Amino acid sequence: WHSAQLAVDAVPRLVHGDAKAIGAVRARLEDIQALGEPASVGGTLLANADAVLGLFEDEAGAARRCPTGVADLDLALGGGLGARELGYVVGATKLGKSFFLSHIAALAALRDLVCVYITLELSKAQVYLRLFADLFDEELTPLRDRLEAADAGVRAETREHLRASLASFLSDRRGRLVVEWLDPGSPVSAVRSVVESVERRYGARPQLLCVDMADHLSADTAQDSTYAAGGAVTSLLRQIAIDWKIPVWTASHSTRGAAGSKLVVETAVADSMHKARRCDVMVTLCQTPEEKEAKVLRLYLALNRNREGGLVFGPYTDARSRGRLVDEAGGHL
Repeated sequence: WHSAQLAVDAVPRLVHGDAKAIGAVRARLEDIQALGEPASVGGTLLANADAVLGLFEDEAGAARRCPTGVADLDLALGGGLGARELGYVVGATKLGKSFFLSHIAALAALRDLVCVYITLELSKAQVYLRLFADLFDEELTPLRDRLEAADAGVRAETREHLRASLASFLSDRRGRLVVEWLDPGSPVSAVRSVVESVERRYGARPQLLCVDMADHLSADTAQDSTYAAGGAVTSLLRQIAIDWKIPVWTASHSTRGAAGSKLVVETAVADSMHKARRCDVMVTLCQTPEEKEAKVLRLYLALNRNREGGLVFGPYTDARSRGRLVDEAGGHL
C-alpha cells in the first residue's frame, strides 16, 4: 500500500514531464508486482502502466515551451507555446505580426533550439535583417542603410561585421535558425516538406515552426469558400504541430473594422472564425490611434485552450526599430 501511495503522489508531476517522477512511478509499480500479485493482475497492471508512462516520457522528450519574450504573456502561457500547440498572432496590417514571430524565432535560437521560419510575405533577406538586428542588438534602419549603401566599402564592412557576429553566435550555440520562402498560395503540404527537408539537412528535428503567414497558404484540397479554407489551413498546421511534437506559430490579419480598436477579440480574425475555433492560443495586437501616436501597443490573450485567457498585457513600447515587436526593458508604461 505504501508503494501504491508513493506512485499516486508522484502522478501530478508527470504532467510536467518530470523524469524523476516517471521513474518513481515505474519503480513503485514494479514493487507492487514483486509483492506477489497474481501474474494475470500484475502483468496487466504493468503492461498498461508502461503504455501510459510512455506517453509522459514522450511528452518529456518533446520540444520545450518556446517563450514569446513578453514576460507577462509567457507567464500566462505557462512559459510559452508548448509542444503540439498552434498559436495565432492576429492584428491589423503593419502592426507587427511578423516582428512578433521573428522575435520568437530569435529567442528559440538563443536557447539552442532548431527553428524553421517560413515566410510567404517578406523576402528571406528582410526576415534575416530583422533577425540580425534582434540577435545582435542593432538598430534596424541604420543596419539596412549600411547594407544598401552606395559606398561599396561601407557595404563590405557591414557584411563582414554581420558575418563575424553570426560566426560567433553559431560557434557558441547548437541552435539553428533556418528561413525559407514559399510562394503565396502554396499548400500546407509544402510547409511540411520544408520541415522534413530541414531535418534531413541538419540531422536534427526542428523544435519550433513559425509560418508568416497562414492567410497566404492554401488547403491541400479544394475548399468551397475562403471561410472553409481558413479552417482547413488551421487544422493542417495544427496537425504538423501534433505530428512533429513542436510549437507552431502563425499569423492572420484582423478584420478592417477592428483597426484602431481598444480590444481586438477573437471574432475579429479575418476570413474565418474556424481559425479561432481550431487553434490553441490566439494573441491579438491592439493599438488605438492615441497609442499609435505614442508608439505603444497592447497584447490581448484572446484564446488559451489549456489555461486562462481573456487577459490584456501592456501597453508596451514599440521596439520594431530594433527588430522586435515590443520593449520591456523599461517596464510597463
